[in-house]
Parts: sequence; C-alpha cells; structure tokens
Amino acid sequence: MHHALNQHITNAERFVSTTIIDHADDIRNRLIEAGVKVVLTGHFHTSAS
Repeated sequence: MHHALNQHITNAERFVSTTIIDHADDIRNRLIEAGVKVVLTGHFHTSAS
C-alpha cells in the first residue's frame, strides 16, 4: 500500500496532519478477516520549519 495503515513515527501528526489513511481501523480489520498476514505500507514526507 502506498499510504500507511498505522503510525510509523511517534507524534508524526505534529508534522503532518494526515499520516494514516481514513478508516484505517476498518481496513485493517477487513484485511485480517480476509486472511492477510502482512501489509507493507508507504511513507510520507515532512519538512520541519
């Protein structure tokens, strides 16, 4: 997946307001129910000012 299903960096929301996809909990549950064992998720870019 290009976008993250879980938080990769502690307090990332301080830098980027949308660090995980909308409805991530529901999507994770659906993947678990479908038997998915591993999901490789994407990343995001930040700029500290």
